[in-house]
Amino acid sequence: MTVFVSYSSRDRDAVKSLVQNLQDADEQVWMDQRLAGGEAWWRAILEQIRGCDVFVFALSQNSIESKPCQAELQYGQALGLPILPIQVGPVDSMQLNPLGAVQAIDYRLPTPSTAMRISAALHRERARRHPLPEPLPGEPPVPFEYLIRLYTIISNPEYLSPRDQAALVAQLQVGLREDGQHEAARNDIMTMLRKLRDREDVTYRTRTEVEAIVAAIDTESLKQPPPITTDTATPVESAIIDDAAKASSDTMAPPERLAPASGSTIIDGPAGATGTPESAVPTEVANSTGTPLHGSDQSFVDIGGQDARQKPTAEPKPPPSRQKLTILPPTSPGRRVEATLIDAFPILIVYGIAGAIAEYLIGKFCEPYVGGFKTVCGGHVTATGLAAIVIGLLVALAYSVWNWGYRQGTTGATIGKSVMKFKVLSEVTGEPVGSDAERTIKVAVLALLVLLPLSGLVIEAAAHIAGPNYHNPVHPY
Repeated sequence: MTVFVSYSSRDRDAVKSLVQNLQDADEQVWMDQRLAGGEAWWRAILEQIRGCDVFVFALSQNSIESKPCQAELQYGQALGLPILPIQVGPVDSMQLNPLGAVQAIDYRLPTPSTAMRISAALHRERARRHPLPEPLPGEPPVPFEYLIRLYTIISNPEYLSPRDQAALVAQLQVGLREDGQHEAARNDIMTMLRKLRDREDVTYRTRTEVEAIVAAIDTESLKQPPPITTDTATPVESAIIDDAAKASSDTMAPPERLAPASGSTIIDGPAGATGTPESAVPTEVANSTGTPLHGSDQSFVDIGGQDARQKPTAEPKPPPSRQKLTILPPTSPGRRVEATLIDAFPILIVYGIAGAIAEYLIGKFCEPYVGGFKTVCGGHVTATGLAAIVIGLLVALAYSVWNWGYRQGTTGATIGKSVMKFKVLSEVTGEPVGSDAERTIKVAVLALLVLLPLSGLVIEAAAHIAGPNYHNPVHPY
């Protein structure tokens, strides 16, 4: 059986010295040294706790404030394991720490007598080891679950709406506020912020906000993250939880942060995904004037900073027709032309198929010409061929309304613009202009102005292929 050492990574050097002394005394010591995270990592730690005969808690203010250390300690206490606190760093209050009632061995300035005291204490505590209780107590939740969830969402290539992006930024700000003092957690959050900033579908507003946060932290001028305002407090939820991100060994935020609140609403996920429960963020939220909207960590914020019990209201969108547009990133005229050609290619394919059908079904005729010395043959588009062209017109119209109307209005990019990697956004908000009835009608009218003449050209071309042909009569003699 082993000695399990629970410690904060900020005390790693002192703990390494302690572990070396224990190993020199022929003790079998286990401590987490892997840079891993997720459910498998946490289960391995819990398995080692259940299998140890003495639980050593490397006591310091760092381990007291470390959420994983506290989770490990509480699990060891629930199992009834003998707990031996060994002080490796300063503690603000020996009476108020979780092991204040237990005599700790001071290892801050170790001496040979200190090693002897530790060896004797281990022998004494090992004798107090009892079998584990039956049934076993419930396992503590996986640390850093909220970071893993957020990383899974940001890494997913599916489309993230501006609303979801604002929610991710808000939750990462909560993480910075609660766990930003821990270097490992801060680095993980910074990695996710940069990953969100570099997504293809990121909005101008999200990119600007993320760059401001990253720049402030990089220059160490940000003491606290910017407050979460009522227009960025919308949370998102993902049901996918996997071992997708690195989890540090001394930071943890409660998974309740992302758990759906009682009475929370159901929203549609990005890119047409099925509805998922909208989570609520327990935090103190400030409005634009800095006045707290909720005064405790048990207050839940729902859509737009509203209380979770209230029905969320839709965010107003400025009229698309009045917005000045800008292209991001700046794109040459040549690339814009290429994007337009890519967008037009499906329309040309549809009309090509319709024209081929009309030409195949062409009605042909032959009549005598100039007293019978010659014969003229011609053709006309049949009703079936005309129907094929009309269907092609309707398909092309529907595609145009979807591509230039809905898709560009909601994402800022048509298919061609996505391929060429640029967007058309509002110059005022830096976001897509949105899609409404007015925009749909305008796009449909403009499309018809192009498609109707194109349909006429296809009809004329199909008839021209079987146009007048003159033949000399064939005489039997």
